[in-house]
Amino acid sequence: MDEGVPALKCHPEIAQYALTNSGHIVQFQDGTSTPELLHPQINSSHFGPGYSGGLVVDQKNRLLYPGVRYLGRFDPSITKPSFTFTATNGGDDITNISGITMGAGYEEKQIVYSYNGKYYYWRIDVTLSTTSADMYGNFQFPTGTYSAYVMDDFDDFWKDFGGTLPDYTSEGDTLYMPTEVYEDTVLFMRQNRITTLNTVTDTVTTDASPAFTTPGVS
Repeated sequence: MDEGVPALKCHPEIAQYALTNSGHIVQFQDGTSTPELLHPQINSSHFGPGYSGGLVVDQKNRLLYPGVRYLGRFDPSITKPSFTFTATNGGDDITNISGITMGAGYEEKQIVYSYNGKYYYWRIDVTLSTTSADMYGNFQFPTGTYSAYVMDDFDDFWKDFGGTLPDYTSEGDTLYMPTEVYEDTVLFMRQNRITTLNTVTDTVTTDASPAFTTPGVS
């Protein structure tokens, strides 16, 4: 799905973030301004159809967004590589890629390109060669060459908790994940398991070997 967004100038030390009911991550630059789309929901598999993940900014000013299995990470200090591509109206491939070498590491990544002063997201499905890729959805704009960048600052599969949470609680309620920051650790409440991220080593404890367990929460 392509979505037009305003240009972003992220300042994590002053920005506020929110997770919408549709799974989009939005940003408020000063806490009161109109929200800007920062990261669209790639599909229902990260947060799940009935699941509301927590958002937390860690000790390194990275935005973390835990999902049903994976811990996503937004790190604004990471450079987004720029490139150009050619696309055909109605097609789902990009070709003549110049500026980056396309490869498997780019699959599932979002790219952002501009048209008529607006910005649009498009997600890479499968890389076809070092200069071409198959995309999700069809290109809606005139055939031509466009400038873009890869959202390398986002990684939806940064860490693996090893287990998959259910969509809802046993009572049919939305399943939430409280998160908290303590010293050099980030804590994630995954049902009755508390898993952690050590921000010094960037290692996580998993559902199978959590840092703590609590009385049953299902």
